[in-house]
Amino acid sequence: MEAETSSRVRKLRGLWPHGGHGALILFRYHREKNYQLSEPLRTAYCVLQIVLYIVMSRTILLWRCVMGLLVTASGAMQLNPGIWTVEMAPHQVRLFGEPRQSYGVRSILLAASVTHDTGQATISFDADQVHTLNVGTRSLALVIDASWEAEAEEYSETPSTWGPGDREFLTVARCLPEEMQTVAKAILQRVRQQWPGDLKRGLRRNFSNFPDNFWYVVVQPRSKELSITVRGDPKLFQGKTSLSVKADRPGYTRFKVSSEKDTEPALQLIGMSRRKQ
Repeated sequence: MEAETSSRVRKLRGLWPHGGHGALILFRYHREKNYQLSEPLRTAYCVLQIVLYIVMSRTILLWRCVMGLLVTASGAMQLNPGIWTVEMAPHQVRLFGEPRQSYGVRSILLAASVTHDTGQATISFDADQVHTLNVGTRSLALVIDASWEAEAEEYSETPSTWGPGDREFLTVARCLPEEMQTVAKAILQRVRQQWPGDLKRGLRRNFSNFPDNFWYVVVQPRSKELSITVRGDPKLFQGKTSLSVKADRPGYTRFKVSSEKDTEPALQLIGMSRRKQ
């Protein structure tokens, strides 16, 4: 019986997707599990279980090859066209493969045909078209769309006279819906027409005006809006705007910009902000 059993295991090794050692382990597991059956029934049952597993494995593999497996990553923030940061733990990154070497805290994935949903703050890509370039130590990954092609007109609309901080602000604002990206650019453009300067990035997505910080702005992707603070007490602005103004730090007032209709009121409040003497 042992010779017959070994013969059957050897035949299964040619079909086993992960090598004959796995087939032998599964075979022995089912034999021990069903010890109450007679030897012929035990062997037949084991063979049947393994064959069913092989058929299911091959079917799943074929389905994945034909249909593809779509991966969706949350917490996506676009840094530049074709580049995002997402929330993804190191053990999840390793599911796409192991790099030759790993460095630092941030994981890096190279994907193809990435789809960005700004409303849900997610990106999606085909699991069969992604490569692991680095596995970091923190749950933050950088995803690069290998199929993205730059178009010259994407950059031609940005005035060449704008400083690096202004450009970085517009880049960070790409995590907002398209309407709010347009609003952010319109506000910055009108401000720079009257008051030259540059935005200076602080912690996370905060930007203060330089050299005179008479206004600063925070990009808020979760609420899909801009939070703008201007110099002056709330009583200076109350009754003079359709926007809701609130006290910020001492001597400053904060308000929200959440749609295109808020553009002009926001510019009026920024224009009323006090300047340094």
